[in-house]
Amino acid sequence: MFVDGAILVWVCSINFSLFMLVIFEISTEKYEWAYVAISFGCPLMVACLPFYGSQYGPAGAWCWVKNNIGWRLGLYYAPLYVLLFVMLATDIYILWAVKKKVKAYHGRDPGHEQKMKMMHKDVKTLLRFPLVFLALAIFPLINRIHNAVDDEANFVLVMLHTISSSIMGMCNAFVYSLDDETRGNTKPARIWMQIRGWKPRRKSEIREYPTEERGQPHIQLEFVDVGLDNDVFQNEVVEDLEEKPSL
Repeated sequence: MFVDGAILVWVCSINFSLFMLVIFEISTEKYEWAYVAISFGCPLMVACLPFYGSQYGPAGAWCWVKNNIGWRLGLYYAPLYVLLFVMLATDIYILWAVKKKVKAYHGRDPGHEQKMKMMHKDVKTLLRFPLVFLALAIFPLINRIHNAVDDEANFVLVMLHTISSSIMGMCNAFVYSLDDETRGNTKPARIWMQIRGWKPRRKSEIREYPTEERGQPHIQLEFVDVGLDNDVFQNEVVEDLEEKPSL
């Protein structure tokens, strides 16, 4: 329950962030800590509620909330479908608003127009996530309703429920891979380039040391490895003020 709830709330958080950016042109990047706290905290609190009254127990193929339709609908299925339909309505409204802004900036502000087109593409990709949730949550809901009215399990419904719940992550990964930029970033050459880019680059600084040859100053350069500090280009001159007699 916690994992499914966290995935759902994270998708809602992404939708909310996009809604604020498109409709009100307000970036919520600085509130990422709040997204993390809400997306993990709320599902955790909901998952702890069935411990009150010992509501966790055998539930078909899983150890979940016992055969209590009130707890199951109240804790999971009712919030699930409400949030899914809210996200679908929000994404459709965002698509409409982006198309309207693209037409408004057409030929007037090419930079902003291109930005809106890219955002329109991102919203179309994001719209697929609640659709996947909605499609995969149908059979589990039907199975739980059947459990509430009939104590005998239906093999077909249990099988469809099991398959739908097991492929949620795979379907979300597939939807995520439909984005052209994502597919480009997951190419072997790009992945290898990123791995090589993680290798720390060692920095060097240049120091100058004076030497004396037949009374004439001479500068000797030495490269010193300074490890992983910030880029430093330091020219350090050390002067010997003592006068030595020439040979």
